[in-house]
Amino acid sequence: MKNTASQLAMIAFVAALGGCGGAAALPAKEAAFTRSAGDSALQWGGCPSIFPAGCQIAVLHGDPAQPNADIFLRVPGRLELANHTHTSAERIILVTGELQVQYQGQSP
Repeated sequence: MKNTASQLAMIAFVAALGGCGGAAALPAKEAAFTRSAGDSALQWGGCPSIFPAGCQIAVLHGDPAQPNADIFLRVPGRLELANHTHTSAERIILVTGELQVQYQGQSP
């Protein structure tokens, strides 16, 4: 994954929203929440060791080492992330910058 902007913020979003136009069903013990990339309440920390220096994550929900966690990922410009896998589906919403993603068996 390459980033050509000075800074990149993205979120891996794995929540199932149900259908369009209706209210999303949440598990009984989870409350809905919203966050922006600039939220002062976010606690930024280092990325797992497979990522280069300068990478940061802020956990929004769950445990990043377990399936279905929601995080913000922030990386410096022109950083190339190593090939890696996830234990659940990855969905990316690019907040700022430019991003090129290459998934195995798919076009960039």
